[in-house]
Amino acid sequence: MSAPAHLNEFASALEKDPSVIKAISKLDGVTFAEFLESGKLEDLVKNDSVTVSSIEASGGYEDFFNIEIQSFGPVFWIWASDFDDIGYFATLKEAEEYAREEYETYIQTLEEMNEEDDWEDEEDEEEDEEKDKEE
Repeated sequence: MSAPAHLNEFASALEKDPSVIKAISKLDGVTFAEFLESGKLEDLVKNDSVTVSSIEASGGYEDFFNIEIQSFGPVFWIWASDFDDIGYFATLKEAEEYAREEYETYIQTLEEMNEEDDWEDEEDEEEDEEKDKEE
């Protein structure tokens, strides 16, 4: 599993991204290095990313949330409500693997809750069938 990298590690790829070029062109005389150092590149990445994958998780009953893999150009990062953002990754696969390991407890909690619900549904169906036979 790959650990998250700093956004600077993707600087050369992001410098060529059309959205980054457009954002820099709106700023008079700002170089890419200045844009990166100012934190505006990270703001752009976070604000203009799209969700490319989502993993369902739960912290308990009525505490459901999605772990979203976000993408901006060649960069992927992880967002989940009530948690700090995690990034950055070179591939979707790396981001998904890291998210599954990082949030494993929450993903397992949801799976266990779903299994309980399935088991309870099966019991309810069996009880209904028995009642129907009695009638």
